[in-house]
Amino acid sequence: MQQTLSPRHISQRSIIVTLSVLAMGIIAIFLPMMVRFQDAGDYVVHNDIAAGVLNDPVDFFRNVPHFLYHLTVALTDVMLPADINLAAAWVMVACYVGLGMLIFWELWSRTGISKGWRGLALLSVVTISLLLVAPIFFFTPENYYFGYFTPHVYHNPTMIMMKPFAVLLFFAALYLYGRKGNLAAWWAIPYALLTGVCLLAKPNFIIAFVPALGL
Repeated sequence: MQQTLSPRHISQRSIIVTLSVLAMGIIAIFLPMMVRFQDAGDYVVHNDIAAGVLNDPVDFFRNVPHFLYHLTVALTDVMLPADINLAAAWVMVACYVGLGMLIFWELWSRTGISKGWRGLALLSVVTISLLLVAPIFFFTPENYYFGYFTPHVYHNPTMIMMKPFAVLLFFAALYLYGRKGNLAAWWAIPYALLTGVCLLAKPNFIIAFVPALGL
């Protein structure tokens, strides 16, 4: 007798395939970009700092307040047979993959889009679009920064490192503060850890997020 798959199994398989293809698409888009950016922007300074992590860790932790990027790049450089710039590029790509997975999951869980192949493909396209969206600079060809809200700052590695943790913290706060009933006390532990990691990546989001939560 031929075994048939239930809709639940088909859905799980579809999600796994979709996430795999989405991850490969994100890598294909952002790996060349991140490799190119290692010689420009803020990467030069931050990668020089990352290269000195293992040489003098005491001095490093004394002088670098948000060190998650530098420490992650240094450890990746030790584990992979590559130079510090390639290690940094892969760390950045991993951040983009993580951010893409979070965006896709929130879209998948919160929208009423069909969970068939067409719906999953549409969510994947929307996810990629949200990872790339930028202001239209057509009318200001000499100005790409002032007066614009730029959701993606490709030249700043610590900002990219912060994004997946900031998005995850945002939705965690949405869950915590949006509930009517009381939550178990143990929820404070992962929430505090996530907040701490977000601060170690870059404190910019927390600086803006805390007043917003108070309001």
